[in-house]
Amino acid sequence: MNTDGSATTHLTEHEANDFRPTWSPDGTQIAFTSKREGSYDLFVMNADGSNKNQLTDTEVHETNPAWSPDGGKLLFTRVEVVDDEEKGLGLYVLDLATKQETRLTADSEREACWSPDGSKIAYVTDAVDGKDFSLYTMDADGSNNVRFMPPPR
Repeated sequence: MNTDGSATTHLTEHEANDFRPTWSPDGTQIAFTSKREGSYDLFVMNADGSNKNQLTDTEVHETNPAWSPDGGKLLFTRVEVVDDEEKGLGLYVLDLATKQETRLTADSEREACWSPDGSKIAYVTDAVDGKDFSLYTMDADGSNNVRFMPPPR
């Protein structure tokens, strides 16, 4: 749609939930999460809604896609739902050219994003005590995790 709310375009027409859209850096594609295949998986489509492609296909859920600044990778969260409770399985990076996944973390990390130069990732986790979320940064390869901001006391 236009910034004033006019000229809306329906990009997805599926009975499943489609959510968490994010634009590619060059504005030509949109990555999103959908439950089209039973679990929440990542998809990508052209900005006009054409050429929808499924990127992940697992029994667990992938969500919160975030494009790398160069547009070549997607950072995402993987979670498992057991008895209606989410269990974090960590942050992953998907190389869009090779379809190779790299696991960066192994716990309840979520809501991650890339630094503008692509060298760092910021994320939140409650891994310290299981109840309070804190902000962390790490290098883009998953190393050098630094607690940036402790929760308020």
